[in-house]
Amino acid sequence: MRRLTIRTKVILWYTMLILLLTGLLLVLTIALGRTFLRNSLYERVKEFVEENVERIQYEDGRYIIDEGYIDRENGMCCLAYDGDGTLLAGKLPTNISLDYDFVDGQFLEFYARQRTYYLYDRQVMFGDGGVIRLRGLIYDRESIHVITACIHAVLLILPFVVLLSVLGGQILLKHAFLPLEKAIRTADEISAGEDLSKRIPIGNERDEIAGLARTFNSMLERLERNFEQEKQYISNVSHELRTPVTVILSQCEVALESKTITEEERQILERIDRQARKISESIAQFLMFGRLERGMEKLELEPVDFSALVRHMCQDYRLLPDVVPEIEECVQDEIYLSLNREMMTRLVGNLLDNACKYGKDGGKVCVSMGRKEGFIILMVTDFGIGIEPQEQERIWDRFYQAPEAKGIAGSKGIGLGLYMVYEIAKLHGGEISVESTPGCGSTFTLKLKDDSF
Repeated sequence: MRRLTIRTKVILWYTMLILLLTGLLLVLTIALGRTFLRNSLYERVKEFVEENVERIQYEDGRYIIDEGYIDRENGMCCLAYDGDGTLLAGKLPTNISLDYDFVDGQFLEFYARQRTYYLYDRQVMFGDGGVIRLRGLIYDRESIHVITACIHAVLLILPFVVLLSVLGGQILLKHAFLPLEKAIRTADEISAGEDLSKRIPIGNERDEIAGLARTFNSMLERLERNFEQEKQYISNVSHELRTPVTVILSQCEVALESKTITEEERQILERIDRQARKISESIAQFLMFGRLERGMEKLELEPVDFSALVRHMCQDYRLLPDVVPEIEECVQDEIYLSLNREMMTRLVGNLLDNACKYGKDGGKVCVSMGRKEGFIILMVTDFGIGIEPQEQERIWDRFYQAPEAKGIAGSKGIGLGLYMVYEIAKLHGGEISVESTPGCGSTFTLKLKDDSF
């Protein structure tokens, strides 16, 4: 039941309710039918006995039974007794014994010979002391037919009731859930395109779903406002940091050209220069992303030998002194794509940087690229710490770092590397994904449409 949609659950409960009501209606119909039949049988046996009362007389101490006396008729029988209990007329049905006290006007129901019988007693007092007692019997031969007919009728119409309830439920719920489906589609569009300016259409509805949509729209407005403030804040900070970082770089350059500094001072200045350049590159990326998100800057593409770009990046990382893993490459030749060279260089560099940081000491990083089914597939694999399943969706978020990565030496960062990879891939119409097993490593896969396909 937990995996079913709300619509399916409602239809199931609705159908079960219809079946329950149908069953209750059947039971009620049978009960009322039996009551009606019982009252009808009582009236028939009473009328039968009363007719026979008029055909019995008492004269000179003798009981005279008229020829019109009927002792059996249509499943009924009428027994006539004198005051001493002697049977004067009529005959009991076979294998029936009446051990019930005679009470004038009583109705009695009893079961015998697998049948239900109804009994009616009538006592008549004559003026000269004579007493005649009439006992009428009738057996119920109609209830079983009525019950059987009701059950057959219910079984006959039950499939149609279920079918109509399911179809009717589908139609009703389709109209009832239409606003909710619109809300889901809008939410999916917002999630897919990250366009927080979209809103769920409400119209003039005043139901609970419309109330939920208004709450959702209000939440989107707050998120959009907070997100814009965050982007503006990052842009402002980036602008503010640009000038001091530029000053640091220029001063390092001047100091390194001096012939009076010692070797130790030169090494310190080179480390400062290297880190300052990293900060400068990050600031430039922040500003570029900010302009692209606001539509202030168009993504400029040019034909790029992607194969050569990936090979050069692998070679550059092999030459870095602090890169421990061995980098193996298997790159197909002459893959040209329309790319933004600067951005794609950043993407490949971030993937290599990530793989080298979290790969095992003395291990290796494998880089492969080639054509497959109309796409260019770039894969970067490390054999390091891996990523927990619950963290794999979050690694693309801005400023997020997985807990297992925070204790790795050399991994001090602010959680922007994979965020930039994701954004750059999206800007180029591509997809980036990860497959990872904790303790065994991770494979990041970039999928770009092949221009030549």
